[in-house]
Formats: sequence, C-alpha cells, structure tokens
Amino acid sequence: MARFATFFLMFALLVCSASLSARAELPQRFRLGLTIGTDEGTRERVEPFRRYMESVVDRPVDLFLFETLAETAAALSQSNIDYARLSPTAYAFLAKSCVGCVTPLVTSRPDSVTGRFHAVLIAMKGASAPGNPGQGLEDLRGGRIGIGPPDAVATHQLFLTHMRAQGRAPEQFFSRLDTVRTPLEGIAGLLAGTLDGVVGWSTMAGDPATGYSGGTLADFFRETNGSTSKLGIVWQSVALPYTAHVVRASLDEDLRQRLQSALIDLPQEAPDVYRAIEGDVFPGGFEPVSEEDYAGYLLLAE
Repeated sequence: MARFATFFLMFALLVCSASLSARAELPQRFRLGLTIGTDEGTRERVEPFRRYMESVVDRPVDLFLFETLAETAAALSQSNIDYARLSPTAYAFLAKSCVGCVTPLVTSRPDSVTGRFHAVLIAMKGASAPGNPGQGLEDLRGGRIGIGPPDAVATHQLFLTHMRAQGRAPEQFFSRLDTVRTPLEGIAGLLAGTLDGVVGWSTMAGDPATGYSGGTLADFFRETNGSTSKLGIVWQSVALPYTAHVVRASLDEDLRQRLQSALIDLPQEAPDVYRAIEGDVFPGGFEPVSEEDYAGYLLLAE
C-alpha cells in the first residue's frame, strides 16, 4: 500500500507538472493599445495592422482602444497592454514617471529624408551675408519674438525649455514674447517689421533654398510660391522624433527586435497595413529609436 501511495503521488506530480508545462507553452496573448480620440471607426481601420502584428509575434493579438494618450500611457505603466503608439511627449512623461518600464522601438517619418525635426528661431538675413543669416541669436537680444500658443509643443513648450536648458531665459533675453496663432502668421510679422524673430520648426534636412524638406520655411515657400532667401535660422533645438511606438521593457529582447524589424520593413512589405496605422501624415515609414533620441522631450518632462 505504501508503494502504491508513493507511485500515485509521483504520478499525480508528473501529471500536474505536465499540465503546468503545457500551460506555459500555450501562446500568450499580445495586447496592442491605440488612442482613438473621437474616431469611432478606428477598430475597423486598424484591423489589418492587428492581423499583421499577429504574424510578427506569432500569438493572438488583442486590440485595446483608449480615448486619450494619458489613458494609453497609464495602461502601459500598469502592464495592461504590451505595445502602444504614443506622442513623443506622452512617451517622455511616461518614461519619467515609470523609469525603466517602457522602451521605444521606432518613430514615424513624414518623408524619406529624415525622421527628426527641430524647434527653430527664424530671423531676417543680413544684406551683407548673402545665403547666410546676417545675425546670430545674440543679435536678437532684447528683440520681439513671435511664439506659438501655450499648447503648441514645438513652437512654445520645447522652445522655452531648450532655451532655458542652454542658459538663456527667453523672458529675460527677449524684450517681448508675442503669441502668434501659427508660425506663418509670425513670418508675416517678421517681414512686416513688427517682429524680430519667430519660433517655428524645421527638419533642417534637404534643400535650404526651398525651406528644407519640411517645416515653417518649407510651408512659407509652398504657400507663397516665393523665396526664403531673406529668412534664416539663428537657433535650433536638438533633433526631435515625431512619434513613439513603445513596448513594455519586460518583453523578451528577441521579441522586441522582431517587432522593430517588422515595423521598419512594413511600408515595403504591406503598404496598406502601414497606412492603416500611420495614415497620410507620415508616409515616410519608420526608423529605429532609443530612449536617448527623446532627450529633448525628457527635458520637457522634467
């Protein structure tokens, strides 16, 4: 009887162990989070992306939709989702509040030239230096600057933060900071002589003659069909990514690398799927990023 009891106990332990092993080998579900705002058609629109993700992670993918970026970021910090598309500012605040819990994989690109932009300060060029700014930042000391409204990340928040980080308090360095609705409105004031500088943004890549590949000067060039030869950039922030596709740092490193590679290859392998997640705003595809690439936003989060 004792031998039978021992055998039965061992058999039960083996069965239990096999059951636990089988459960461990069952594929975990991958949880994808997206911010939808008021877009009620998001679930149907991004379904191709969800299916693509299933082929990448080789497991079922569940889609979680949130109304705000704050809710999406909170779900990541609480381990309720594994992956999300965030704004770079939302990622920075999450990275500061939940140190080491998330890692960025890729950022979206508006074109094939670059996946970065800069907050910039634009001023008139000097007649004595054709093709180059006739004045530097110090020449604008005490000047009147057109700045974006308080909720404008690049043309207000990042500009003020980065100027201060470089040792210049804008409220003291300039005589006035006048709010302009758009950078182009500021350019009009600059050309009219009512402003000495205007805060804008620029990729700082591509052809300077057409205002670079994107940004305030490029918008001015396109909308006015005119020349930017009278305008120059006298200050720029560090390079800033446009978006942040983020995963939980606790995910297996091999899985994170597979996800990053699949996202970078996505526009070529499945352009319709890429458009499903990025729309027409960022047609240039993805490029890899790390936490260091968001240093400019982390300054803002501090």
